Amino acid sequence: MGGGISGLACARGILDQAPSTEVLVLEAGTEPGGPVRTERAEGFVCEVGPHGFLNADPSALDLAKRLGLEDRLLFPDEARRGRFIFLGGRLRAFPDRPLRFLTSDLLSVWGRARVLLEPLLPLDPPRGDESVGAFARRRLGREAAERLIDPLVCGIYGGDMDRLSLASSTPQFAGLARRSRSLVVAAVRMVRAHASVAGGSTRLHQRRLVSFVGGIGELVRGLVDSLGTVVECNAPVTGLARHGGGWRVTIGGAHPRQLLADTVISALPAPAARPLLGPLDPELARALGSIGFLPAAVVALGLRREDVAHRLDGFGYLVPRAEGGSVLGVLWSSSMFPGHRSPEGTVLVQAILGGARQPDICEQSDAWLEEQVCGQLRRAIALRGAPVFRRIYRHRPGLPQYEVGHQARVAAVEAAELRLPGLFITGNALRGIGINACTVDAGKLVTRVLGRLAQPNVPAAAAATA
Repeated sequence: MGGGISGLACARGILDQAPSTEVLVLEAGTEPGGPVRTERAEGFVCEVGPHGFLNADPSALDLAKRLGLEDRLLFPDEARRGRFIFLGGRLRAFPDRPLRFLTSDLLSVWGRARVLLEPLLPLDPPRGDESVGAFARRRLGREAAERLIDPLVCGIYGGDMDRLSLASSTPQFAGLARRSRSLVVAAVRMVRAHASVAGGSTRLHQRRLVSFVGGIGELVRGLVDSLGTVVECNAPVTGLARHGGGWRVTIGGAHPRQLLADTVISALPAPAARPLLGPLDPELARALGSIGFLPAAVVALGLRREDVAHRLDGFGYLVPRAEGGSVLGVLWSSSMFPGHRSPEGTVLVQAILGGARQPDICEQSDAWLEEQVCGQLRRAIALRGAPVFRRIYRHRPGLPQYEVGHQARVAAVEAAELRLPGLFITGNALRGIGINACTVDAGKLVTRVLGRLAQPNVPAAAAATA
């Protein structure tokens, strides 16, 4: 159930390893992929949702290669990899290297000194399921937490760092905190290691953002094309019930019917999964219902290059909560992938708005959203004139929030799976919101599904519903 990246990757993984398995992907909407979609119009290539995936784990990259998309892979321009923070009415370079940190105007002298004192603090790992904000203030100081950590976390989740769980929202950060006496020393070592490897033969594997020549939507299209008739759109699942040792699935839409399946995979967003799965198990209903979501809007604007004074020599910028406004950040898409995202003489920028700062963002008019972004751009990159192209996308329910206590919610979901044999639950509401996190989780789930289908009491030609 659910034809987003998680559901599609599960179906592909099952068929790759057990080709004789009957698989059906049921998508309630008119097209698969969920927010992972690319729109091409008037020479511009706009991402409806994510711009790519992070390949710290090779899962999504390997999937793209298995789909025959290796020649379509696109990596950002490393010469323009800088990021900025909009603070005090202007852009300031994000200090991603030790020398840049020492000379940065993003933090005051005292703010920088407080960060540099961090290695001298007593060993103090995370305290239980601590919030990102509480941990960052304690280790790095208030100023660094609010000017560095807050915009980074908000740029990913759109949420409040004082509510988000350190362990669940930033697992790499939490891992560093557990393994190292000093976050600062560990971060410097990571930067140096990355710099030394990037110059060698493994440079490809160290690139962190990956997309495709025609946009991230090529990954969805590759999956759908490879699956063929396995994917059925306009097919919402309206009922799910136990039937013997398997499941009875009720499908609505234009062709309502029921089918029997030995295994059901739910890759639905938590708000959609709860009314369907909740009646099966009250603890599962509580766990899914306690995962919050925040809506977001994406405003894509095509601008004449001559109307932008800034060099746009980076990937874009983030906006700290202290600056106010509804804009969380702006990606300079045509700088990230020059020559592939906008016609000659123009640039493409995409702003993300809403989240915890404005939960009613999707109710605002197109004109209001565009003016908010243009007002921000006039201050940040000295925009003159009006956009020559515009697209606006609204995301409901939006971004899942891994708030404090999230690990307990995931554990409750996993416990419910044990009580409901043959039901498996995945998706970005549980173990990671990025594309790569979803494909990693899908790979693990496929192993579990095939283990169940291999049991003697389960038919060899079982039907799995993703």
